[in-house]
Amino acid sequence: MAGIDELTLRALSARAGLPMQFVFKEIKLLEALSGILSANRDAGLRLVMKGGTALNKIYLRGVQRFSEDIDFDLFSETNNLKKIVAIDGFETQGPWRRRDTIRYHLAYNFAGQADTVRVEFSTGKLLKTVNPVANENVVSDITGNVLYGAPVYSLDDLVARKMNALRTRTEGKDVWDCHHAIPKTKKLKDAISHALLSEKLSLSAEEALGQTIAKLGKIDPKRIMKLTNPYIPASLRPDDWQSVVDELTRQIEMLLKPD
Repeated sequence: MAGIDELTLRALSARAGLPMQFVFKEIKLLEALSGILSANRDAGLRLVMKGGTALNKIYLRGVQRFSEDIDFDLFSETNNLKKIVAIDGFETQGPWRRRDTIRYHLAYNFAGQADTVRVEFSTGKLLKTVNPVANENVVSDITGNVLYGAPVYSLDDLVARKMNALRTRTEGKDVWDCHHAIPKTKKLKDAISHALLSEKLSLSAEEALGQTIAKLGKIDPKRIMKLTNPYIPASLRPDDWQSVVDELTRQIEMLLKPD
């Protein structure tokens, strides 16, 4: 096992209450991210981290869930993408293109089993944000690994996009992320307005939040517990997802109150 011995891996797995395969994948994910950012110092592409990995590993210290992919917005030509995802310790597979998304799989082996870190680049969309992009540290609560200086959207802007996703789908990971992130935000309602403009949606923040509340009301808590708990460290794992959904609903209702 590259970079870590089996005893250490078992200890990390036991401490987190997550399978060794997940813990090893977390190590490989940060290894892949480090390789991409290092290669990009020469390539000079304008990349910004987004999505669940960025939110959890940068802003949700102490309540992180396991995340298995890396998402970027790309504001440059795509010519050098193949170079920055050609990382030692991985077999680069792809690209696969779908609309404005380019996907690569970074393949590796764990205990004789093939696995991949998925890396996606979204192109062609200049996002409106309430805060500037910043360089922040990526920290894994699960493994203790640290990566310094990753370009990422602000907490408010990341959560606004998570909220927009939650408006149209009912994934437990989104519920978890928003539930823990909303109390840390400062300008979330403004960020939601900016996110809606970026998506060219003719909705106000209030209308979007109302739709999110309605979507939450349709969630099956037993289903999301079954699908989501495996990704959450054992000590943090909810045994009552309805309470989590209800608390998130209250958090959103507070956003709808006049300032």
